[in-house]
Amino acid sequence: MKIGYLLIRGALKTLGCLPLKFHYACAKVISFILCDIVRYRRNVVMINLSRAFPTKRYDEIVDIARKSYDHLARLIVEMIWFGASSEKRLHDSHIAEFKNPELLAEVYEKSSSVLVLNSHLGNWEITGGFFCYNYSDTKIPFGYSDSYVVYKGLRSPVWNDVFAASRKSAAGQDYKGYIESNMVIREAVRNRGVKKIYIFPTDQSPYAGASVHHVKDFMHQRTVTMTGAGQLAHKFGWAVMEMFINLREDGGYEIEFEKICDDGSQLSPEDIMNLFYEKLQVRIEKQPWNYNWTHKRWKNND
Repeated sequence: MKIGYLLIRGALKTLGCLPLKFHYACAKVISFILCDIVRYRRNVVMINLSRAFPTKRYDEIVDIARKSYDHLARLIVEMIWFGASSEKRLHDSHIAEFKNPELLAEVYEKSSSVLVLNSHLGNWEITGGFFCYNYSDTKIPFGYSDSYVVYKGLRSPVWNDVFAASRKSAAGQDYKGYIESNMVIREAVRNRGVKKIYIFPTDQSPYAGASVHHVKDFMHQRTVTMTGAGQLAHKFGWAVMEMFINLREDGGYEIEFEKICDDGSQLSPEDIMNLFYEKLQVRIEKQPWNYNWTHKRWKNND
């Protein structure tokens, strides 16, 4: 396993040293291959979009699908580029910028801890360089030692380690806050009374054994979701925010925050998740191609 990891990691890091413009040129070719030649999960994409946008015409769905493959290709090359990027390289690139860091700073200062709900909108991989994207005069009142980035482990140990190394590039490979979802409760208990920020991916289909909730109407259909993040905020009284990674006109990303509540104990876990999906739908409808449609979003409803 170690040899496989070193070979893959070495190849990706070598490629990642190339300029971002080179990677974006490659993304155009990758998009064409995925969409028109391999037709990667084409049926899944079309079914997801048709269900999510029932009033759109067929040609509109096809256009969104094609743009979503462009987005997927960008995710692939950006992941490679991120893996060879230092914190300075990410900062200098302006690939992502905070829109309203003052809201995040305000909520963090007033709260015991903060849960930031993330989704497959934009490029979720950029959270590994979270502190590189603040170009305003507002100082973010926490650092890597105060933060956790939560992930779901992959089945392949080799690729799990490869992605972990890529996501930790900006923070350094000794970063201890990159934790698997099944470890969050233990860390939350261990750090009880210590202010932390937890960045939590939330819109996946439920894992085996996870507690679930049925959102009544997300993208015009009943949606099964996990309540683990909402349960943590409710149990520990954390503030809850939602992080949107919007696509800028120049191709970069704008990271925007919205507050869901100041104290999660005042809402049920189900209410927290309902509010999360309500806000997420608004963003998806504005930029439908900026979401990952290759997953079976509603497979538990079939």
